[in-house]
Amino acid sequence: MAIFRNNFTNLRQETPDTPFAIPRYGLGCAFYWNSNTTIKLYSDHISQKCFVPVTNGLGDNLTVEFDPGASGMTLDLGASAGAGAIDTGSKEANRFYCVRLISKRGESPALLAHLNGKHDVPGQWQSTFTFSGVPAEDCTLTLVDNASSPATKVFIIDDDASDGTSKIGVENITEYGGGASGTAFALESAINYQSFGINAVVNTAATRVTLFHTYEGTPGTATIAKTGDWDAATSVNIPSAFTALPAFTLPAGYTHYSDIMWGVSVNASGNITSFSTVAPGHCKYNTGGGGTIGKGLQIATAAYTTQTSGTTYLDLSGVVPAPIAGTGRETMGVAYASARAVCTDTSADIDCNLYWSRDGRSTYDPNNEEGLELLCSLQNLGKVDNGSTADLFQPIEVPLTVTQTKIADSFTIPFVGRADNLLQYVFSAAEDGRGLDVWITGWKLNG
Repeated sequence: MAIFRNNFTNLRQETPDTPFAIPRYGLGCAFYWNSNTTIKLYSDHISQKCFVPVTNGLGDNLTVEFDPGASGMTLDLGASAGAGAIDTGSKEANRFYCVRLISKRGESPALLAHLNGKHDVPGQWQSTFTFSGVPAEDCTLTLVDNASSPATKVFIIDDDASDGTSKIGVENITEYGGGASGTAFALESAINYQSFGINAVVNTAATRVTLFHTYEGTPGTATIAKTGDWDAATSVNIPSAFTALPAFTLPAGYTHYSDIMWGVSVNASGNITSFSTVAPGHCKYNTGGGGTIGKGLQIATAAYTTQTSGTTYLDLSGVVPAPIAGTGRETMGVAYASARAVCTDTSADIDCNLYWSRDGRSTYDPNNEEGLELLCSLQNLGKVDNGSTADLFQPIEVPLTVTQTKIADSFTIPFVGRADNLLQYVFSAAEDGRGLDVWITGWKLNG
């Protein structure tokens, strides 16, 4: 075992004077699928060793040099939580697990997996709930921010603007479209128009609201209170307090951790999807075999993807490493995908567009401030009389990059992109037999 604090020797010459001159996924690290529950790390370096930068998050940064051995270093998602396994809990189906190297400073290196989207340290405090309808008039919601002198704001459902008290009205629900989505957007507007330390974000499905504390530190426990029957109008009820975005857990005795080096996708059966290492940090899913040609991991199925009234998201969080807005992991790399759009109505002529949303907003955004970038357009679906086809197939690359956009107009709104909302699509018209299939074929981490 050896550690390097000031330089790294590659058997011939020194490299720059920092351990992080090595790619963040390490040097000489080759991962292999081993079984439905295990993967292995081998060295493909000429020295037969791996070199991985690690940190304690407090400035003690170093590079760990280790020999994974002829039989490789094992990560077992089926084992009890701890080093060489998952950080906490047990393996879950339809989830993606990020893989890191951990160490007791420079000693006892081991692999550790954790659920996608976890921070290195506890992150921004948030509260999430989902509307299923419109709360009754005069229901109130009290929010207390995390400022040094906390501000309290009381919001009241007041669609007809008749309250007449000092409470802040959640108005124009009908004008925002009514129902669950109209309520979500009306509440978002009311909260974000206030000058205090809580902001609201409505997700691309237009019914889920996430509240964020904008000040640092730990908020008090009694930060959310409600009167009236909000629960009757929410499928996920409003919680009584904010919680921190989750961080992964180091096993007892371990002090240092690497950046994300690899990741595995666990399927509906609870098995790790087979993969190949194309290059360091570059994964290719293996889904073929037994007479079947592999296409990748399917995240969209034509029978269920027929959106026409504004873009909607395709969830990538179970198949690729997730970037996290507002952190050093805003950019992770790129996902490789294939898209197939179809329209069986041969008298139709429609298009299907796929977009990257850098900050999670869609064309549902009420202020038309969405941050969409076109990835590809599958055109002339259904139109066959001019030689076009009803079925178009296109490989695409999706940036695994998100941002937290802030818009200043007497108030600030953070829109937070995530792996579940950065890929979006829409059809240009509601013709019969339309649909979209999307497969993720692999991904590549930034070095």
